[in-house]
Amino acid sequence: MATAAGAAGAAPPARILSPAAVTALVLLVAALVIRAPFLGDPNLHLDEIFYLQVGDLMWKGALPYVDVWDRKPVGLFLLYGSIRLLGGDGIVQYQLVATAFASATAFVIAQIARRMGVSAFGACAAGIVYLAGLSASGGFGGQSPVFYNLLVAGAALLTLRALEAPDLRRLTLLGTAAMLLCGLAIQIKYTALFEGCFLGLMLVWRARRMFGMAAAIKSALLFGSCGLAPTAAALAYYAAIGELQAFWFANFQSIGLRPATSPVQLQGRLLQIALIQLPLLICAGAACFAMRRQKQRAGTLATFRFILAWTVAALFGFFLFGTFYKHYALPLLLPLSLAAAPIFDRRPVGLLAAGLVTIWGTLLVGFPSQTPQASQKQIARLTSAITENLNGGCLFLFDGPPTVDYLSGACHLTPYLFPYHLSTAVEATGLGVDPVVELRRILDRRPSVIVSSNAPAMEPNRKTRALLNHVLERDYQMVGSYPAKDRNFQVYARRSKG
Repeated sequence: MATAAGAAGAAPPARILSPAAVTALVLLVAALVIRAPFLGDPNLHLDEIFYLQVGDLMWKGALPYVDVWDRKPVGLFLLYGSIRLLGGDGIVQYQLVATAFASATAFVIAQIARRMGVSAFGACAAGIVYLAGLSASGGFGGQSPVFYNLLVAGAALLTLRALEAPDLRRLTLLGTAAMLLCGLAIQIKYTALFEGCFLGLMLVWRARRMFGMAAAIKSALLFGSCGLAPTAAALAYYAAIGELQAFWFANFQSIGLRPATSPVQLQGRLLQIALIQLPLLICAGAACFAMRRQKQRAGTLATFRFILAWTVAALFGFFLFGTFYKHYALPLLLPLSLAAAPIFDRRPVGLLAAGLVTIWGTLLVGFPSQTPQASQKQIARLTSAITENLNGGCLFLFDGPPTVDYLSGACHLTPYLFPYHLSTAVEATGLGVDPVVELRRILDRRPSVIVSSNAPAMEPNRKTRALLNHVLERDYQMVGSYPAKDRNFQVYARRSKG
């Protein structure tokens, strides 16, 4: 009896956490550490604060593309509107939700990397590199790819499983789930269409090869319908309420009406993106060389080739619009981190490579010189100056952080709330209205407070700026100039007629 008890006592203790759970925990901690310097900053990027503002206005009855204008898919605004259910002012809340999405994406990256035969260490390193790369490319907050990358990564993992399906039923189930995820991703940003098409074609190819042409045709119709379903639902809703034209113009026509960006600007932006991604590109290239030189299992090579083809599909989305802001490269980080994973698995070289790529991203983002608390104070002062001079009137934000518009709670005089729509040259022909005519209409309605800047962040629309300056000189007085990040913004109050 004693011997039996001793033998039982010698059994190894049960694991408290599975390897997958340990990976998920490590990546969550890494995401929090990497993104902690930005949590609570109300002025991270004007895009995402604007999305939050639109989501908030939707709860108050505003309809995107009609009451508040932008060209992003309605799914993105619904996502931010859902975040408003978490309470507070939504700023920390959206940043924490984005952090959860980023860490979950890193975890899916690790799971896909394991399918290439990469160890738990190398897979986890690929996830951490992805997280650091997000921040380096402007994804430290809630840019749209931070959210939809998770959906695309999940769809890719499901597709890889579907490609191994022994029967048509399982391929159909997994493929349908993958395409629905892609459809949701497309409704966060339309460039996800290219990755969705790639995954769908892989599924149809598998159906054709294993189950014949009839199965391939049926699969193509089913998968295509699933991928388009969320967008079709949005379109149908706007058609049902009589606003189809507004939806169609904002989502599909307006982007083609914007003037072309100068080649010099494009070259500069591409160079910036290339420098940011250079270490990761080198690692991915080294992985290609290593995988080609060494004998690998057939499944490992097939997965690696799948990832390389996925990278090409993501590049199509990147080059589609040709404006090349650095955060437009965020979707590329997903397949590139995976392509580099085999190198990260080679210790000690892999540890050094992953560390250098992570440090590079950390240095590029600068771990901001000002803390979130400093940014909070700046925004609070600017918002206070606005609210103190509203006197029951409306605000017009010609050039300034959308945060102050959102936090002030002021009424609006135009659907064009995003400050760059009426103030920059790049939108001069892309709104469906003449910016000068729209600005004159706004000014005729006598906003109580106008916010502007003497140092535009982008090439200004000189006609609208000249009109604004004329009216400011005639009818308004400046009540103060306030810094916010690296710019100063002027608050103008309408003069009382004595």
